Amino acid sequence: MDCFLLKRGYNTDSLIKDYLIAENNHEFINPEVINEKSFSLSKETHGWEAIPLHTVDGISGNEGTIPIDVNNKIFRPNEILLKCKYFQKILDDLDTEIYLVRLMKLKAGGYVAPHTDKLLNDNVVRCHLPIITNSDVHFYIGNENKIDYDLEAGNLYYINAKNAEHYVENKSNFDRVNLVIDLKPNFDLN
Repeated sequence: MDCFLLKRGYNTDSLIKDYLIAENNHEFINPEVINEKSFSLSKETHGWEAIPLHTVDGISGNEGTIPIDVNNKIFRPNEILLKCKYFQKILDDLDTEIYLVRLMKLKAGGYVAPHTDKLLNDNVVRCHLPIITNSDVHFYIGNENKIDYDLEAGNLYYINAKNAEHYVENKSNFDRVNLVIDLKPNFDLN
């Protein structure tokens, strides 16, 4: 299965409150170009930004937004996440090892081109917790028969980001914001 619900019913008001705390403490970073290198998924991708929250050694800034191999690395909350108590509670309650965590924004009209996240290894899965979204945000997953998944705000979803091609279109007039969590799975993926 390429996408499934892990947990329902996170408090959206508390999610938005922590999102605003993070945004007020660190501007969103455009990771498409960092240190004069392009990290864009394709030339078609546009309008995505990130705020790193849980990173290697708790670093902030551009380097904290890019997924890396998790082997032999120590991941810690950075100074932004330490101010976001509800996000911290969510991560603690997952009761597993947490790797990279970012707030990911897809601006109104933004597009993330089809891709797989090859940097994820077998011991890392990617989960999405939508904070701000609407029915005009389309999250497609699947290699042959793509399915448009309606990821609802306040619910935590497993996404098969490593093996299944996926892409996102924000056809709305509002930015979409997700909490994206890379973690060690403590659930069966079969």
